[in-house]
Amino acid sequence: TLVWYSQLPAWVNALTGEDAVRAAMTSHIEGVMSHFESSFPGAVIAWDVVNEALDQPAGSVVLRDNVFFRELGEGYIAEAFEIAHRVDPDALLFYNDYGIEGLSAKANAAFELVKGLVDAGVPIHGVGLQMHTNSDNRGPTYDELKSNIQRYADLGLRVNITEMDVNLCTLSNDEFALEAQRFRYNRIVATCVASEACDSVALWGLFDKASWLNDTASCAQASYAAKPLAFADDYSPKPAFWGIYDALLGCFYD
Repeated sequence: TLVWYSQLPAWVNALTGEDAVRAAMTSHIEGVMSHFESSFPGAVIAWDVVNEALDQPAGSVVLRDNVFFRELGEGYIAEAFEIAHRVDPDALLFYNDYGIEGLSAKANAAFELVKGLVDAGVPIHGVGLQMHTNSDNRGPTYDELKSNIQRYADLGLRVNITEMDVNLCTLSNDEFALEAQRFRYNRIVATCVASEACDSVALWGLFDKASWLNDTASCAQASYAAKPLAFADDYSPKPAFWGIYDALLGCFYD
């Protein structure tokens, strides 16, 4: 990602004034994109330009408090896309966030944010839905995901599922749980496959032992291990792998 509130150097968070923050943001976007374009020409076709710009404290959805928003206002989002487009006019440029996969309050806020960019002529080409989810039909339901993808398609945008995992933190790790995980993977991937606007699904890790969820409090305190990915600790394919396999062949579990 090019502009994100997290993992910023201390000196960036300490910047004050529009000119200083704009210069740092511009230099970073130009430097990173130009490096990959010169070192690996044509290899990078899409960028997560602005990541996780929305926050939901106490239930209300707002633009996240970060150095870019404080010093540049809401316009920093459009500026970032314009800079990225100037550096590589052929690249696909995405807004990416978590919790915006369905029709929740945050999902609706993300849609309005992106729609505003489109209406203003900002060079944005798509939206990334992170899809950190669990094995039941919630967050989002399949119907909500389908509707959400369609409304972005109606804006002329692409949709990518960018960080998918399906955790088992609240289920057992037995055969039933693994089959529920398989079902969830199948239905989400198949929903993407069925839409011309949905380009890809990326899983957030290769095998269970390496998942980021192993170190998060929400899963570390749960009764069961997260085991959220398509391959087990020994790299063997889990039932989830075959759920994805079936989805890519057009088999939508009923």
